[in-house]
Amino acid sequence: ALSFAPSLPTQTKSTVGSVHHHLPLVVSLQASSTSDPTGVRDRNIIALDDDGDASAPPLIVLGGMAQSIQSWSLQLSALQRGSGRRVFMYEPLGQGKRPETITPPRKYFEDVSMEKQGKDFWDVVDAAFPDSEVDVAGFSFGGRIAMAASVLQPGRIRGLHLTGVGAERDALADVLVKSWRDVLGAWPDHSSWSQDTSRLRAFAWGVILATYSEQALSSAGYDRLQTWVEIVCENNTEEGLRAILDQTHDVDGEWTPLTMAARISSKTRVKVVVGFDDKISPPHQAERLAVILNGSAESNNFKVLKNCGHAAPMEAARAWRQDVLEFFA
Repeated sequence: ALSFAPSLPTQTKSTVGSVHHHLPLVVSLQASSTSDPTGVRDRNIIALDDDGDASAPPLIVLGGMAQSIQSWSLQLSALQRGSGRRVFMYEPLGQGKRPETITPPRKYFEDVSMEKQGKDFWDVVDAAFPDSEVDVAGFSFGGRIAMAASVLQPGRIRGLHLTGVGAERDALADVLVKSWRDVLGAWPDHSSWSQDTSRLRAFAWGVILATYSEQALSSAGYDRLQTWVEIVCENNTEEGLRAILDQTHDVDGEWTPLTMAARISSKTRVKVVVGFDDKISPPHQAERLAVILNGSAESNNFKVLKNCGHAAPMEAARAWRQDVLEFFA
């Protein structure tokens, strides 16, 4: 899923934990500090500190499939100010631009499965916050990664706030996801990096139209929507998104939301949030997930945000952010 915010403020190269007046800090954790052969530390990472409470678990934010850190610039800054603690975000495997040092291109997206994403989560987080408990707010694809991470290290995620994640996909959502895969096509037989963005643009239009409510699309208008499409093309690759769709959708076994929910530790507090008009993870599927995770769907662990679609964190930004802050307070 995707949604966007205005461009980031002036970015500063720094290290995790640096202070810069609430401005996002783009951080590059070195590949040598990870066991992953693809050097995932070369991806974009952002840390907002500004004297955040070091005694409180950091808040990790994970975005939707074709989002980037840029998509979350305003939300991240507001979450840091509202919580008074460290806020951290990174672009999972398959998102963002491939580091130029990784060749051939296929190697970078060879394994972006949900199990791998969960392991990668802890690689990245441990490099910044060794052995620390964390709180996680995950949206859509990011929510599923958060669930995988919680399964792999039970109890270490103290609180899990999931938005736009359902137990299973309905027929409409299944058709939409399969159409995105069809637009991106099969993986090319060659190893060169694709420069043609025509399929990526078609994909971006399809996802935007499916994940926002009619009201939001009408309000945004064509010119603004076209800008969002450009942001997708500038901050993602056809190959990476295709790998995510191929390896994390329509898969059976241990890493579906349904099966992961049954394995998440009871020590982890979980809340599920969904937009009223969500076509990808409709409210009844999100409520079903909340029941599996918590035994019931009550006001403290399930919420429907009105007047928004799948992209609830952007369409209902203030209400979503307030819910996150209250849940992790």
